[in-house]
Amino acid sequence: MSIAIYLLLAQTAWATEPMPTVPPDPKLVHWSEVQMKVRGMPKYPKAAKAAGIEGTCTMQLCVDAKGKLTNVTPRSCPEVFVESATAASWKSKFYPVKSKDEPTPVCFDLRYQYKLAGSSSPASPPEPPNPAPANDTAGTPAPAAPAAPPAPGTQGPVEPAPPPP
Repeated sequence: MSIAIYLLLAQTAWATEPMPTVPPDPKLVHWSEVQMKVRGMPKYPKAAKAAGIEGTCTMQLCVDAKGKLTNVTPRSCPEVFVESATAASWKSKFYPVKSKDEPTPVCFDLRYQYKLAGSSSPASPPEPPNPAPANDTAGTPAPAAPAAPPAPGTQGPVEPAPPPP
């Protein structure tokens, strides 16, 4: 009988203790609801470049209420790009996302496009401004082409004449 009383007392004591708070499940949001501090830029894998392989990786990223990246999962990605896209995702930094003015954990999809420079394949649909496409120069924009020299017999750009005195 003393065991039954002990168990009853133990259950009563446990029931009166406050339940630990469990963080809410991450809310699924569109990438445009997330602000990046730093975007990790993927490196084009040498094996993919040598084989002429292009592709798009969709990665699911989860961010806690403080904006810290907590999980990266490839959702759709050619195997040759998984390591590069995962590493780039982990280098990204985020601001906390707010829902109803409260910081909240979220998950969202982020795409990385791997396209070789000078490729003859058709262009993919444009990427949104937040997830910039990856290229074989690891996200560095190509330098602008130099201006063509003026045609023979011309002086090039003409500046307006100064006003008469």
